[in-house]
Amino acid sequence: MSLRDPGAWCRALAAASIAALASEARGAEELALADAVQRALAASAEVRAAEAEVRAAAETRRVAGRLLADNPMVEAAAGRRDGTAEYEAALSQRLEPWGQRGARADAAEAALRAAEARRAVRRGEVLAEVRTLFAGVRAARERAAVEAEAARIAVDAERASVARERAGDVSRLEVIAARVASGRAGRGRLVAEEDRAAAEAALELALGLEPGALRELALAPGTPRAAITPADEAALADQALERRADVAAARADAEAARAGSRLAGREAIPSPALGVAWAREEGEDIVQGTLAVELPLFRRNEVARAEASARASTAEAHLAGLVRRVRQEVRLAAGRVRSARAAVEALGDGAIAAVEENAALVERAHAEGRLGFVEVALLRGQLLDARRDRIDAVERLARAEAELGRVTGEQPGR
Repeated sequence: MSLRDPGAWCRALAAASIAALASEARGAEELALADAVQRALAASAEVRAAEAEVRAAAETRRVAGRLLADNPMVEAAAGRRDGTAEYEAALSQRLEPWGQRGARADAAEAALRAAEARRAVRRGEVLAEVRTLFAGVRAARERAAVEAEAARIAVDAERASVARERAGDVSRLEVIAARVASGRAGRGRLVAEEDRAAAEAALELALGLEPGALRELALAPGTPRAAITPADEAALADQALERRADVAAARADAEAARAGSRLAGREAIPSPALGVAWAREEGEDIVQGTLAVELPLFRRNEVARAEASARASTAEAHLAGLVRRVRQEVRLAAGRVRSARAAVEALGDGAIAAVEENAALVERAHAEGRLGFVEVALLRGQLLDARRDRIDAVERLARAEAELGRVTGEQPGR
C-alpha cells in the first residue's frame, strides 16, 4: 500500500477500527436492559424507602381494623372509715359505636394503596432513568469509536501529506492543513472518551456497580417501539390514566383524605366507656356497672375536622390537575417519538452509504491528484457528521421512547 494513496490508507484504517470494535463487542460480556433495570431497582434508595413506607402502611391498616382501638383502663382505691378498711376497683373500656372503626380502616386502606402507588412511581422512574442512561452509554461509545476512527484517519492523512510534500506532489499549505485537522481530530477523540467515561459512570452509579465495572461490558441493543399513529395517541392517554402510578396515588390520597374527613367528623361525637366496678364497704362486696361519656363542652374536634376537610379539597384539586397534565404529557411525548423516529429514518443506512460512496470517490480523485486536501477533508467531515447525526438521532429516539414509557405508566418486569 503506497503512501501516495491516502484514500486506501483511510479505508484500511477505518475497516481495521470497525473490525476491532466488533471483535471487542463479541468478546465482552453483554448486559441486557432488563438486567440493568433489575440491578437499578435493587440499588435504588428511593425504591427501598418506598417499600418501607408500604410496610408501615400495611401495619397501620392491620391495627386500624381492630375491634377496640383503645386499651382498657383499670382504677383502684383503698382507704379506712371508722377503723374499717375499704377497697374499690373498676375496669372500663372505651367503645366506638358511631362508625369510627370503619372510617379509620377505610383511611388506612386508602393510605396503603397510596403508598403502593408511590412505590410504583419510584419503580417507573428507575425504569425511565435506566433506559435513558443505557441509551446514553451506547451512544457515547459509538461516538468515541467514530472519533477514534476520525483521529486515526487524520493522523494517516497527515503522514501521507508529508510524504507527498517530500515527493513534490503538494505544497506546504496542504501539510499544514493536514496537521491542523489531525490536531482537531485528536481533541475530538479525547472529548468523546471523556463523555463515554462520564456516561458509563452515571449508569454504574444507577446500577450500584463499582467504578469501571461497565468498561468490560457490552450493552445489548434495545427493541424499538412500534410507530405511533394519532389514534394510538388517544389510546395511550387513556392507558396512562389507568395505569400511571402517580394517578393511582393521587386517587388513593383523595380517598384517604375523604375517609379522614369522615373519621374526624365521627370523632367529634363523644364515645361512651362501659365498665364494671367492685367495692367493699363495711364488710360487704358491691358490684356495679359503669357508663362514662365525655361532655363536648369545650372541644368538639374542630381543628382536626377543618384540617381533614382542607386535605380532602387539596387532594381532589391535585387529582383533577394531574389528569389534565397526564394527557398533555402523553401528547408531547408521542410527538417527540414521532419526530425522533422520522430523523432516524432520514439518516438511515442508505443515507450513510451514499455519503461513504461519495467520500470514496473523492479520495480516489485526491489520490489521482485531481482534488486537493481541502476538498477531501470537506467530504470526510460530511461523512463523520452523518455518522454523528445518526448516533444522535438514535439516542434521541431512545430517550423519547423512555419518556413516553414513563408518562404512560410502564412498569419494570418483576
